[in-house]
Amino acid sequence: MDIKSLINLFRSDVGWVVGVVLVVLYAFYSFSMMKIAQRFNINHTVLAWIPIVHTFTHAKIALKKKKKAGLILMLNLLTVFLITFAIVNKLIYMTTPLNILNFVARVFLFLSTYKIYKKLTNKPILWLLVSICSSGLLTPVLFFAI
Repeated sequence: MDIKSLINLFRSDVGWVVGVVLVVLYAFYSFSMMKIAQRFNINHTVLAWIPIVHTFTHAKIALKKKKKAGLILMLNLLTVFLITFAIVNKLIYMTTPLNILNFVARVFLFLSTYKIYKKLTNKPILWLLVSICSSGLLTPVLFFAI
């Protein structure tokens, strides 16, 4: 076995492990968001399982207003669409504006996460700092633990 085949084997095994971990984290996040939405009597809790659209459920729990939650959903959809468009068309000059847009979307998401923590725990800042330090990866686990 040569070095290239070993590297490809490592990449494929690592890729599967990372993929499984991401699916498990997504399932934790979706399930916990669905349960929190049910706790706060939010309609259409099934939206928590749909990729990208789950941000609407997230924002609706935090804000309790459809218009603001819809704006956060539209910002997230716009970010995903523009990043995909830039990657497909290899538009390198769009990276800075897209990074700024992605940063703004993340800030709104973390603000709504803070509001959810505030409703569910007595130490929302601590929970939010853990979410931010993990780049949002531990947020599903924290929502599930609450």
